[in-house]
Amino acid sequence: MASERTALIEQLKLISLYLSEKKMIGTKSIVLVLIRDLGEPYTPKQVIIQDFILTTDSFILELGSYYADHFVCINELIMELSSIAERGYFEGQSLRWDPPEERGSPETLGKENIYDLTHETNPVTKTLLHGLDFIGNYETGKANFANFVNGIFRHYPKANPYELNFLVEKVLTLEPKHIEDEASTLGKKNARCEVCRIRNGFSHFRYKVFPDGTLHIWDIKHNEDKSKTIRIFDRTYTPSDLVNMRNKFYERIEFLNCMAYLYTFRWAFLDPDMDKYLH
Repeated sequence: MASERTALIEQLKLISLYLSEKKMIGTKSIVLVLIRDLGEPYTPKQVIIQDFILTTDSFILELGSYYADHFVCINELIMELSSIAERGYFEGQSLRWDPPEERGSPETLGKENIYDLTHETNPVTKTLLHGLDFIGNYETGKANFANFVNGIFRHYPKANPYELNFLVEKVLTLEPKHIEDEASTLGKKNARCEVCRIRNGFSHFRYKVFPDGTLHIWDIKHNEDKSKTIRIFDRTYTPSDLVNMRNKFYERIEFLNCMAYLYTFRWAFLDPDMDKYLH
């Protein structure tokens, strides 16, 4: 238990740094109290649980006050996940998609790529680096958060995997109308956020970069008999569009990571079998 608490404290210290960076001072102050209480080996479990409840409540409150766009998406996700959780629970094994030690780190590799983006002067090269950044942030960001959602909801036999994937894609969508349109035309099973479409475009060379760095990018799907393709995403972005989208998407991912860690730790202390959460 001591080693588990030490691991929690280290992760909470990272969260407190991010909260400070985003000016969420109220939540950061509660996290610091939580870190203090976790560091005391004889702090009653009920006190720790109360600390976590105050932390998660404050996180959502401050998110709503300072980051309305992120709040609307994340709060809606919490409500929908809570609705799924009400369907019933069973003891199933939670599994990650891939071992944590085999994943790249957006905190290190991502920052190196941003350094290159900041210092690159060629507009075309800069846009191509943005493409690499979108691919990495989508793949690691979605995978990490999907692990949280699927890891918890493997315990719920009525949780449809396509439904869960749609919820993840929906909360990663920056413009709500985009995912609504895709859900209505392609169905929830095939609906994806904008950054996924950009990721697909770069990965399959469905793009054109103009000399000033402007990007034309698209994504396709096959018709039912695969005799022809249909263009389902077709956008043009200026260099400033790409910067704004990248920053907003990265911020969304970071807030989702904070939420996932805080709620997972909170549930861990509410459940006598902490291992299924902490591993």
